[in-house]
Amino acid sequence: MTLGSSERGGGSTSRTAQLPVAERAPVLSHPRRGRRRALFWSLVAAAAAVALMLFLVSRLGSKASPLPNLTGKGLAYAQEVGQKLDLEVTTTYEFSSRRQNTIIGTEPGPGTEMEAGDPLALVVSKGPELVKVPSLAGRPFDEDTMRDALTRAGLSYEGFTFVDGAAGIVVGTDPPAGQMTSPGTAVTVLVGREKRHDRKKKHHGGGDEG
Repeated sequence: MTLGSSERGGGSTSRTAQLPVAERAPVLSHPRRGRRRALFWSLVAAAAAVALMLFLVSRLGSKASPLPNLTGKGLAYAQEVGQKLDLEVTTTYEFSSRRQNTIIGTEPGPGTEMEAGDPLALVVSKGPELVKVPSLAGRPFDEDTMRDALTRAGLSYEGFTFVDGAAGIVVGTDPPAGQMTSPGTAVTVLVGREKRHDRKKKHHGGGDEG
């Protein structure tokens, strides 16, 4: 913008005054954005506090109990213990020297801290695996041979006894051949011998009739 002009010394000089350029104002953040961010982080903090509180309540509310030693106990007793502790009980069966339906192991082991809903696996005995009494009938009797045959079958030789039959020949066993029995059962061998016949003299009475 030209404010004015004057002529000096036969010449003319024009002066132009420029208005100062206004300084750019600093950009201020929108107040709504600030409130939204504050609200967001408040919600995050509240959610974290609630989660922590629920975790602590669940830990304090659940009572852990040590698992007793159930080995050697009956299956019914072990299941009752699992029910009282509110455990998830499963059972598997295995042959064992322990009597049938006796606990031979657990997973986890005794002393483990258990909480409601924890799994408990019971290993239950099916009793000893049965073995079959071998057939020895018809063989010539020899104690060493009988003992070896019975030992190989998982049984024990108890001795022998004589019965009617061919002399020196095995007639059978007690328990009988083919019977399923517990390992280590003692077996008696029945050996034949000739039957003794008592000879009775016949007396004929002689006399005259009449």
